[in-house]
Amino acid sequence: MKKINLIIIISSILLLGSCSKSENLRYLSGYWEILSVTKDSDKIKNYPFNGTIDYFTIDKKFTNGFRKKVKPKIFGNF
Repeated sequence: MKKINLIIIISSILLLGSCSKSENLRYLSGYWEILSVTKDSDKIKNYPFNGTIDYFTIDKKFTNGFRKKVKPKIFGNF
């Protein structure tokens, strides 16, 4: 029983420690388009044309943000 409790505690600490990294969130803000999907260095699917682009924005405290699907227009705006 002690081994199971120890395993649960260690895995919880590792899980919570890996989830608290917010330094990579600063790179998320902006326009994103999916070009292809890869898994284990193998391309699974290509997306040659996508009619919508995802727009992400996150505030400086990383507490609030949103995602919006936008469509590009002819004149270069969304």
